[in-house]
Amino acid sequence: MAEMKNARRPSDRFGQGAPKGPSRGRLSVLGRAAMAAALVLPLATQPSRADWTPAKSGEADALVTRFLARIDAQNAALPRACLALAIGSDQRRFLAKGFGECTPKSRATEHTVFHVGSLAKQFTAAAVLDLMHRHAKLRTGRPMALDLPLAQIFTGVDHWPGREDDGEGVQPVTVRSLLTMTSNLPNFTRQPPSSVDPHGRIGAPQLLAEVKKMKPWGWPNTFEYSNTSYFLLSEIIEEAVAPGETAPRSHHDYLRAEIFSRADLHETGRTRTWRSPSTGGLRSSISRIGSKAAPTSQAPRRICSPGTAH
Repeated sequence: MAEMKNARRPSDRFGQGAPKGPSRGRLSVLGRAAMAAALVLPLATQPSRADWTPAKSGEADALVTRFLARIDAQNAALPRACLALAIGSDQRRFLAKGFGECTPKSRATEHTVFHVGSLAKQFTAAAVLDLMHRHAKLRTGRPMALDLPLAQIFTGVDHWPGREDDGEGVQPVTVRSLLTMTSNLPNFTRQPPSSVDPHGRIGAPQLLAEVKKMKPWGWPNTFEYSNTSYFLLSEIIEEAVAPGETAPRSHHDYLRAEIFSRADLHETGRTRTWRSPSTGGLRSSISRIGSKAAPTSQAPRRICSPGTAH
C-alpha cells in the first residue's frame, strides 16, 4: 500500500526559499497524520476475532468519516483527505478499506498506493544492517561495519575525519553516524550545492561529487536530520557485495528482494510506472527510493530525488 516518492513540489525540492521550520500548510498535513493515528488507534487496541463484531466495523466507519470531515474543514485550500485503514491481530485481518477520494472521482481502497516520503529511510537503514548481518564486503574488500569511516569507503573525501592516518581523538564520520544522522555533514536539501539547479533534478553521480566537497560542521556527533546521510547510505548499499554474489545490487533491487519480500510488502516499491499486483492499476512517477530515480522515458539515467524518498 506504500509507494516511495518525493512528495515535494519541484520548486522546493532543495528547500530553497523555505523557512527554517515547517510551513503552516505542512504542519497541517503533519497534524492530519498525527490525528489519524490518535483517533484510529483506540479501535485497534489488541482486538481478537472473538470480540470483533460488525458493530465495531460500523464504529470504525463512523469515526473515520467524522475525522476526515473534521480535517477537511480545517483548511479548504488543501486537497481533501483520504486514508486506508487496516485492523488485525495475530496475522488475521478484521477490517481493510479506504475512505475518501484519493483523486477526484476515485475512491480510496485498501489497495490505494500512498507516497510515504521519508518513511522510506527505515528501509534503507534495514538494508544496510542486513548487509552487515550477512557479512557483506565493499568492492574494496573491506567488511561492512557500523564504525567503518566513510573516508575509507569513498575516494576524494580526505577532508572527512576517519582516514587511517588520522591521529587519536578524531571523531570520524562513520556508517553509524549516517544511520543516526550525527555525521554533521550539511543537509544538501537545506543547503543545495551551488553548481546545481535547485528547482530541477540531479544525477546521483553528480550529487555524490558535490556531497564529497562538503565538510562536517558543528559539534561532532550531534543530531541533525539529514537527507545527505541517507543518500550516502544508498550509495554504500550499491558498493556492497553480499556473500555468494559477484557484484553489488542496486539500492532498489536489494530492498525489493531482501527487505520488502521478507516483510510481505507486495505493494511497496519505488515510484515509477508500475502495475499494482492487487488492482492492476498503473502508477506513474519518476522517483526512486534512496535519492535516485529513473524517469520512465530514460530508464538507464539515474536521477536524484532528494528530500523524501530515502
